[in-house]
Amino acid sequence: MDSIVELYAGDLWECEILKTLLNDRDIDCFLRNDIRAAYGPLGSLAQSVRIMVRDTDLSTAQEVVTEFLENRKKP
Repeated sequence: MDSIVELYAGDLWECEILKTLLNDRDIDCFLRNDIRAAYGPLGSLAQSVRIMVRDTDLSTAQEVVTEFLENRKKP
């Protein structure tokens, strides 16, 4: 059975973009944060969110993150 590992931690908007990029490459992932309320998750755009993936997908997923971060630096 695959273990779930943390791939990346960042702002919600970054993680949403990365989630889409990962899904486009058929890498299953989900977002996780630690703020919860009785009726569901709460959060803000400034809150750190983590992207979780299977350990078997980690290497390929890290390539996606690296590419995203490099492209973000371009003007």
